[in-house]
Amino acid sequence: MLRRAHIHEEKHDDTPPRTIDFGDWHLDTIAHRMTNKVNGRSHDLSGSDFALLMLFLSRPNEILDRDTISFATRGREALPYERGIDVQLSRIRNRLGTSKAFPHYIKTMRGNGYILSVPVEYGQ
Repeated sequence: MLRRAHIHEEKHDDTPPRTIDFGDWHLDTIAHRMTNKVNGRSHDLSGSDFALLMLFLSRPNEILDRDTISFATRGREALPYERGIDVQLSRIRNRLGTSKAFPHYIKTMRGNGYILSVPVEYGQ
């Protein structure tokens, strides 16, 4: 019975793609480095900033509330007056900057959460 059960197990590949392009940016998911495709400027991401950015990139054009973000990045729901998510979002927004084509990468949806509003393309 164990052998038969093993044959029918589904294998899921949860590894992220090697590269992700979004807006004016190229993300190397192995090196945790974002590179601007226009001016070549690079930013190395901390583990928590990378986790937050990957959450948005894995769910583009989807509103993510504070509890979803906190659970995905911290493993727990957000506390009522916790500002850590705001600090992280501010750091990522500052790194992303703005461009004429993509004035706001991560938009605030007042009362609902945040949304990544740029096209996302997954590489190998």
